[in-house]
Amino acid sequence: MSNTSPFFGFLEVDIEVPEDKWEYFGELSPIFVNKEYDESICGEYTNKVIKSLDRKPSKSKKLVTILKAEKILIKSTRLRWMLEHGCIVTKLHGVIEAKGGRVFKDFMNWVSDERRKGDVDQKYAIISEGAKLVGNSAFGVTGMDKNKHRKVKMCDEIQFNRAKNDYFYYDAEEYDGTYEVVKKSKKVKQNIPIQIACSVYDDSKLRMLQFNYDCIDYFIPREDYQRLEMDTDSSYMALAADFESLIKPHLRKEFEENKYKFFPRDDEKFKAFDKRTPGLFKVEFEGDGMIALNSKTYFVWNEHENKMSAKGVQKGRNSDILVKEKYLACLMNNELIIGENKGFRFIDKSMKTYELNKTGLSPVYPKGVVMDDGIHIRPITDF
Repeated sequence: MSNTSPFFGFLEVDIEVPEDKWEYFGELSPIFVNKEYDESICGEYTNKVIKSLDRKPSKSKKLVTILKAEKILIKSTRLRWMLEHGCIVTKLHGVIEAKGGRVFKDFMNWVSDERRKGDVDQKYAIISEGAKLVGNSAFGVTGMDKNKHRKVKMCDEIQFNRAKNDYFYYDAEEYDGTYEVVKKSKKVKQNIPIQIACSVYDDSKLRMLQFNYDCIDYFIPREDYQRLEMDTDSSYMALAADFESLIKPHLRKEFEENKYKFFPRDDEKFKAFDKRTPGLFKVEFEGDGMIALNSKTYFVWNEHENKMSAKGVQKGRNSDILVKEKYLACLMNNELIIGENKGFRFIDKSMKTYELNKTGLSPVYPKGVVMDDGIHIRPITDF
């Protein structure tokens, strides 16, 4: 596909970042894959940390950025951006052509407008939150895997004995002579428009790439900023000074002409409106420092407040470990910080409470190759 091709849809390709672009894409590669691997391929530094914790590299499936991928499905809009920025397609396996359009524009505008009402008047706050939930779930449900759906039926012993010999039998639980039988579906009607979820998630990756490379990296010298942590819809970075004061002087005019493609307008009249406009980047938190350990695991602070996240542990029950000192100990001393989760589970036909020790803060970063300084990372290359 050429850079000027009008094609719209999805393409299955082999693609790579050429060696002369490795430094350019060193911290954030545009190639994303969901792949199973073990931590031993995450570099010498990570292996030393794992060894210091007296454990072996674990194996799991994660979304990672890499420099080369085979038979990966990419939306044409992101692929076009990647080609324009130097990536190379080495083989085309197939295409899924589609007709471009904004069929959900009215729905998107409704969600945004309801959110704006909640910002203006507190009496609309609950409606605003409801609109947010509707907006998120509307595309989220389109990513549902119906192959995992099961059918449940209550049976007596005779019916159970017949059911357990059925080819579609999956599992069963007995309750005082009554059996809860779980079976796989004989037929699965694939009527979920999965292309919507694929398109939304692919566009979110494209938008983050545009923000990082066409805005931040283009207008600001690399020595004046450092990426710290990124998620699907957020990007934390350290800046040497106020953002606009760092703009390259010869690009100042171009920045002024294009900044509202990425940021809300400065005028107070439009600022509140743009706050709920999808695709624009708003300030979520400003701090004096940040410790980013893993995906969704960070601590950022300023003079007045702290903001923290620790994936997998309950915040309310683990306030003693979700503090700056523990995050620093984890990062600098390679300490494994253990948290505790509590809750209810249905076990052995009765409701029971549970207490579970769970890793809260880990010094092991498994989604990239950590450099010798223990801070900077590079994409994994040893798949």
